[in-house]
Amino acid sequence: MGHSRGGLTTKIHCVVNGNGLPIDFKLTGGEVHDVQEAIGLLSGKTAKYVIGDKGYDAGKVDKVIESIGAVAVIPVRKCCNYKRKYPEELYKQRNLIERFFNRLKGFRRIGTRYERKRIHFLGMVLVGAILIWLS
Repeated sequence: MGHSRGGLTTKIHCVVNGNGLPIDFKLTGGEVHDVQEAIGLLSGKTAKYVIGDKGYDAGKVDKVIESIGAVAVIPVRKCCNYKRKYPEELYKQRNLIERFFNRLKGFRRIGTRYERKRIHFLGMVLVGAILIWLS
């Protein structure tokens, strides 16, 4: 668990396949940036496209995506001077990850974070992911 002004927080970082089913995920403290975990989660995976929001627009993530032979479908942040070409129609499929998290948080134990210990919460996230795979 991480510390923030609101108290103890946790983030679930996840990779889903083209059907919105979880492949890999990791728990971190709420203060950990998404880019730091994206590098570890994407390493060793195979994909044609990696779809993400503007928060994943970083050189390190681009290098990992290129190393697995995929195309980055990530819009460029406003503050950047460069342009990235990507199939904009594919970006609409980013809602798969959002729908996965909505389904995962539909389980009360996960959405309200009843478990105090990290390992117990991770176990509940695993159970939720298994139930999503089975449904």
